[in-house]
Amino acid sequence: MVQMVANPLNSETIDRHFLYIDRTWAQFQFLQKGYENAIGVRLSFFENRVEVFMPGRLHERFSELIGSLLTIFFGLKGIAFFPDGSTTQERDGFASIQPDKSYCIGSEGYEIWIWICFSVALCWGKRVR
Repeated sequence: MVQMVANPLNSETIDRHFLYIDRTWAQFQFLQKGYENAIGVRLSFFENRVEVFMPGRLHERFSELIGSLLTIFFGLKGIAFFPDGSTTQERDGFASIQPDKSYCIGSEGYEIWIWICFSVALCWGKRVR
């Protein structure tokens, strides 16, 4: 069965953000445990800010497109890479983030992390190493 949707900008297409300021690492870990089985929920912690993010369909489509373009680029340029998906990058007590895409580049193990940001105000990810 096919269902037509009159308004394509429904709840499935819109990103949802919840930003909590002045939170501790312990509070973030408590939230992690609460969301560990939740599908489609990403948690981030940096500078005492916790972001709970649920990407919408448009976000995921754009993320997949950028990932595909990078894969093609790496192949055309002969760059050795290993995709790591949205594996959580964490430095205990300091920062934790789940990027949209991450890649390990070359034999040296350099990493590139990609965050797709439609709202610049909520994009505060930084390299944590």
